[in-house]
Amino acid sequence: MYVCEQAMLLGWTVYYGSPALLAGATALGAGMRYAVSREEKTLVSRFGDSWREYASKVPRWL
Repeated sequence: MYVCEQAMLLGWTVYYGSPALLAGATALGAGMRYAVSREEKTLVSRFGDSWREYASKVPRWL
């Protein structure tokens, strides 16, 4: 979901050639990175070693 949303916004940025959209894409990327790190911390606290094992086998950004 995160990757598709970012790709869509970057596509609009290229299509329209808008610096404002580029700034928005950059802000969205930073926000997503923060959200993912918080989600991962929650998953570690909830599932512990089983989450760590899963995360080591699966790429973060599918």
